Amino acid sequence: MFKKKLLKNKKRGLITTEAIVTECLPNNICRVKIKDTEIISTCYLSGNMVKNHISLIVDDVVVIEYSIHDSKKCRVIFRK
Repeated sequence: MFKKKLLKNKKRGLITTEAIVTECLPNNICRVKIKDTEIISTCYLSGNMVKNHISLIVDDVVVIEYSIHDSKKCRVIFRK
């Protein structure tokens, strides 16, 4: 559905996947539902998205990356 080069992580220990925004909170924080699982996690926007004033709304499909140790906190790196 999206380009394969987005799936490659330069950092070790991160998982990149798609998610759907379920709730928007203040200060560029949102809650997303990860597509592969039923986990709802809290996300923040990456620095590049904040710099370019990209905002999210409910039901946006986004690409997130999260740690293999904790899936409750993640970072939004791309909005589709």
